[in-house]
Amino acid sequence: MINTGQLLPGDRFSELSLAKNSGCTTITVREFLIKFSNNGLIEKIPRGRWKMVKFDEEFARELVSFREMVEMRAITELLKFPKEHAVWQELQTLLIKHQEVSDDMENRYLEFPDLDRALHYIILQSAKNRFTQQFFDIVSFVCHYHYQWDKTGELERFTIAINEHIDLLNNLITHNNAGAIMSLERHLQTAEITLLRCVHGLES
Repeated sequence: MINTGQLLPGDRFSELSLAKNSGCTTITVREFLIKFSNNGLIEKIPRGRWKMVKFDEEFARELVSFREMVEMRAITELLKFPKEHAVWQELQTLLIKHQEVSDDMENRYLEFPDLDRALHYIILQSAKNRFTQQFFDIVSFVCHYHYQWDKTGELERFTIAINEHIDLLNNLITHNNAGAIMSLERHLQTAEITLLRCVHGLES
């Protein structure tokens, strides 16, 4: 509902309506919402209702800072994998998908969030840390769905990001360690700018 614009910042919704739409019980929905509220993007209001919270600049900066720490550590672990490891073929396949979308970006740019999720998932999995999955879920939601409320310049943003992905993937596949680290740093810096612009755009 968030991804398709059915829920916007400030909107209220009920546990009962979600239960009906999802085919789940209200108990299941309530348990999920309580857990999801730890992300700070929804808050409980009386009578079984909830509200979408608009994240602010402080939230965005904290998320970006932590993301940089985790992903930069993860990519150093990825770069240690032997050349015969299956991850390199996964990245090669992902590169081909990126190139296909990039070649027809005007018509296929909405496929980028899935590519972004796939690439960063591979990087984070390389850390082999039990806490990275929870972190990935939060980042994925904020960066792939929450900021999509602001559609301004979406094609341009995704075009820049996919080119950065392709640069990063090429460096990873060719085992250019220094180049890969620099590519990820540059991509995360762009992601920070994008997120902060989006925060201000949603507040205007």
